[in-house]
Parts: sequence; structure tokens; C-alpha cells
Amino acid sequence: MISVALIMAAAASLTHYDCVMEVPKSLVRDEKGVTLSQIGFPNVSDGGHFSLALDAGKGGRGTAATITWPGDPIQIAGKHAALITADGAIAFAAPSAGPCMFTESMCLTMVSMARQPDNSIAFIVQPSALATDEQKKTRKPFIVVAEGSCKEVTG
Repeated sequence: MISVALIMAAAASLTHYDCVMEVPKSLVRDEKGVTLSQIGFPNVSDGGHFSLALDAGKGGRGTAATITWPGDPIQIAGKHAALITADGAIAFAAPSAGPCMFTESMCLTMVSMARQPDNSIAFIVQPSALATDEQKKTRKPFIVVAEGSCKEVTG
């Protein structure tokens, strides 16, 4: 009887979401200011959709974020330990051994999420990114950002 109650309590702390990410943009700085420019992102067959499961854990001290994304075009799929950054907000880093979209070998992506008044989640994805100049044989970091939202899956 106790084990059934524990399983029910554990299941209650797991919340599932259907998420969609917009096409990533690069932040470009020049003498005129700062602009966001859409990046030529490969065709994503699922339209930028992925699944998110949040497990509140025990005692409200931590959260696990599990992303399921077939093809994983931006290398964020997997189970990640998340930090609670505010009431209803988390952040986590998603490391990957590659292959990576914006780097040559391993990569790391920062994901920030915040619950909205309608129980949806707004998020920003910031992958590590390098621009490579083949002629000069140099690399330079650049800023990539992708925004999106998640809706809770019920029933």
C-alpha cells in the first residue's frame, strides 16, 4: 500500500509539455547598434517541436528537465539537472559530445524557462557558437538565441 502511494506522489510531480522553438537568430553588433538576424537553420522535419517533462523532485530543492526531441537538431535532448532561478523559473545547461550545430566538436547550451500566468512556459535557448574563418584559420564566438513556448499536456 505504501509503495502505491509513493508511486502516485512521484507521478504527480511529473508534468509534461509540448514545446515549439522558433528559428534561431544571431545577435549582430556593428557601428549602427545591435540586430537579431535569422540563421539559415536546416529544415527541421518536426517544425521545431519537442517534448519536455519536468520532475519537481523532493522538497522543492531541485528539478529535472527531460527533453525528448527526435533528431535533436540543437543538441538539448536528454535529462538535465535544473536550477530553480525564481518562483516558476528554471535554468539548465545541456552538454553534448556532438555532432553540434554551432561548434566543431562538443557543445553546451543554456536553457532558461519561466512559467507564465496561463501555465505555459516561455523559454530561451542559447547554444555555444563559433564562427570560423577558414582563410585566416581563426574562430570567434558569436551569440545565438532561440525563443519558444511550451503548453502543458493534460489527460
